[in-house]
Amino acid sequence: MPIRHPVVAFATLLLACGAISSCADNASATTSASATTSASATTAAETSPANVVALDKDADFEGLTAKGLVVVDFYATWCGPCSQLAPQLDAVAKGHLGKMTVVRVDVDKHPDIAQRFKVDAIPNLVIFRDGKQTDSQVGYQDSAALTTWLKL
Repeated sequence: MPIRHPVVAFATLLLACGAISSCADNASATTSASATTSASATTAAETSPANVVALDKDADFEGLTAKGLVVVDFYATWCGPCSQLAPQLDAVAKGHLGKMTVVRVDVDKHPDIAQRFKVDAIPNLVIFRDGKQTDSQVGYQDSAALTTWLKL
């Protein structure tokens, strides 16, 4: 049996016991919800501002976070709150072109990076200023709260 990322295992446990329902409508709709979420993620990626990038390779992480204000968005495609946060973060990024970059890190595709930053819940945002981690927060925030948090 493959080892699953701790966030995935925890979310699966919460879904199974009914403690959360925002990541999927119900246990029997998981496949359908995943397909819908994937389609939404593709649409969101196509409309994201130029200063929002998705991490392709773990090796690129250092270079993407080295310069200026960078917000790293740790997310998963199956996570409902992550899907709600993405357009809010895109709006902030679009309004601050040239002042900030958003790097999206899918915790299922990049578990080593997620573990390195002790990501145990998503959505999880981490601020880097010139390569140094300065702050982080977990959970959904609207664009006004994000702008205040980022001090933009």
